[in-house]
Amino acid sequence: MRRVKPVLLAAASGLLVSLAFPSWLTPSFRPWTGWLAWFALVPLLTALQGSRPVAAAGLGWIGGFTFFASTLYWIPEVRELGVLRHAAWLAVASGLAAYWGVWGCVVACAAPSRIIWIAPAAWAATEMARGILFTGFPWTPLGASQWACPPVFLSARWIGITGISLAIVTVNVALWALWRLKDRVLPATRLAAGWVVALLLFSFTTYRQTQAEIKESRPVTVAALQGSFTEQEKWDLPVDTLLSRFENLAFQASNLAPAVIVWPETATASVIGEEPGMVERLVRLAADTKTAHVVGALLNDVTGRLSNGAFLISGSGIEAVYVKMHLVPFGEYLPRWIKVVAPFAKKLTEGLVDLSPGSEPVLLNLSSGGRAGVAICYEAIFPAHARRLVAEGAEMFVNITNDAWYGRTAATYQHALGPIARSVECGRYTIRCANTGVSLIVDPRGRFTQTLPLFQPGVVTGEAAPLGGRTIYATWGDTAVAGYILFAAWLSFRPLTPLRGKRRNR
Repeated sequence: MRRVKPVLLAAASGLLVSLAFPSWLTPSFRPWTGWLAWFALVPLLTALQGSRPVAAAGLGWIGGFTFFASTLYWIPEVRELGVLRHAAWLAVASGLAAYWGVWGCVVACAAPSRIIWIAPAAWAATEMARGILFTGFPWTPLGASQWACPPVFLSARWIGITGISLAIVTVNVALWALWRLKDRVLPATRLAAGWVVALLLFSFTTYRQTQAEIKESRPVTVAALQGSFTEQEKWDLPVDTLLSRFENLAFQASNLAPAVIVWPETATASVIGEEPGMVERLVRLAADTKTAHVVGALLNDVTGRLSNGAFLISGSGIEAVYVKMHLVPFGEYLPRWIKVVAPFAKKLTEGLVDLSPGSEPVLLNLSSGGRAGVAICYEAIFPAHARRLVAEGAEMFVNITNDAWYGRTAATYQHALGPIARSVECGRYTIRCANTGVSLIVDPRGRFTQTLPLFQPGVVTGEAAPLGGRTIYATWGDTAVAGYILFAAWLSFRPLTPLRGKRRNR
């Protein structure tokens, strides 16, 4: 029974963190459950207390596996995986759980008097590593759970989502110390209180700054077309059927005279230059609606390589093309190592040819809407991509995606947390257009007002304004968090000073 209890505690933490996000229990944005994150790690910290490093790594892995298996429960919904879909789900959860395992080992090795510093820093370090290693997968970072809590979430403009994660873990450690580490209650409480105050101050400052920026800006009407084709329909229906629905939606949107009309990722379901008359048809549509269109489509470059792109089309023709830079492993290409280990492996998406990545951002110059930086699909979950767009001069973001793979699961809501966070971090409006939902117009405070149900065709409209300047996070990224991590690492190597000795010296 003694061995079972720590395992149950670790699994409980993984489940609680999972439920802090849109999940299998609440596959939508409502009700908001992010408040669970503030104490969700207490059971795991309790299980780690007194554990040896190897055992602690195992307990951390169990917590991580529970979190990722329950959060990514939608992986078996990707039918293209066939009979391997459940195996793929367990394999992905097992691999990602290693980050929690590393964290558990670090916590177990830390001196009790320094856990209040080391545990939060180690968590932030593992989240940063998860966003970089093996092409990166920063899906559902802990701080993103606070998307509906402005007094906390708006601080991302200063310290990013990872900084919020660090603060949440600090509060978890303080709560655990109140219960299990009596001699460290005061320092832990002070540190946690300091972080809470900092979050509130950062968020209040952000609110005032964005309020002034929005008031001084010149908003324009924008529109996103939610075509709502299932994955099978998208690739099996005639191209004319697809285009006809988007054309009808575009004319509906044009009644509001938007500055731009955005289509989803690969909306044309074909190579834009190879389908007879397609370019002419899209140019004519832009002329008839008197609006620029951002259209997701496949393209071939001069060397014949296939890529995933976003086209800015006006009544004069194709104005600009952005080619997706950060491709999805196993979805848009097969990593080289998998071709060696399993030469029989195939991609999940249509076609046997690997897509080729773009090399640099391309801003779309909207006639009355400023310069837009594009993120295609899950590029929007990478903070570095958004920061690079801002550095290039992007005044708003356009995120096009196709989430039909996920069905009616919570995955599309989890995915949407990325562009919501990027809007706050970088102080930009985001137009998110998803084939089957969730399509959103997000402001720099992370607020969105109008959405459509999943798999319902329609138009999402709203106001967006081109905004200049660079936020602290857009400029410096995770520098402050990295400094905190380095300080905790330095602290972990300092020799311990007995508490009694300090008191006698006083």
